[in-house]
Amino acid sequence: MNPPSDHATEITEAHDGDHDHEHDHGGAPGWLPHWIQERWTFLTVAAAGVFLSIGFFGEKFFGLPPSVALVFYILAYIAGGYDVAREALPDLFRGKFNTDILMLAAAIGAAAINQWPEGAFLLFLFALGHAGEHYALDRARNAVGELGKLMPRTAHVKRGDRVEEVPVETLAVDDVVVVRPGDRVPVDGVIVAGESTLDQSAVTGESVPVARKPDDEVFAGTINQENGLDVRVTRVAADNTITRSPAS
Repeated sequence: MNPPSDHATEITEAHDGDHDHEHDHGGAPGWLPHWIQERWTFLTVAAAGVFLSIGFFGEKFFGLPPSVALVFYILAYIAGGYDVAREALPDLFRGKFNTDILMLAAAIGAAAINQWPEGAFLLFLFALGHAGEHYALDRARNAVGELGKLMPRTAHVKRGDRVEEVPVETLAVDDVVVVRPGDRVPVDGVIVAGESTLDQSAVTGESVPVARKPDDEVFAGTINQENGLDVRVTRVAADNTITRSPAS
């Protein structure tokens, strides 16, 4: 496997930064242990569900006094509404309205009319949705970061009658690169000479290698399996398939 390119390293570092940002999304207090900060969103959602369950089922089936149940509902409000309020209030002060503000207003309204279970349940569901969304985005960013590590560092580009090895970042649109059997394709491009099969599983998810011939498009990060190819660059390294992934 080729070592990662400087550009790939930049991609990975950018995604690592995004990953850290997602861990910071819940705004866990800095004095908490690191493992709690990393799991802050999960823990607050779980706590909201536990407090809501104790308050509701305790009052409904186990004779829990309403005043005690109210304490658990308030705790569920705090746990489930922490992230919501943290995002909603700054936007509200800037005059922006979004779903976070609407959910927070609905929960406050439920409390105002003494419907604490309904408000706590609303915040719990909304916080759970937030957690699922951030988990999915985090997984996608990690996947793109792993793809970035697969990018070749250099490419063999044709310069007249010579073939030169140059950094991928220096390639320009319409340069022609030579992709040898077993090499990863360093760029997004179109085949101008040669026929081969390419393993695109890391990029497209296709489990079976696909045949490629002149005028067919190829993607950066795929593996040339059989014969040498000449590929004309159609996108520079900063704009290839991996870099343009929605998760990035």
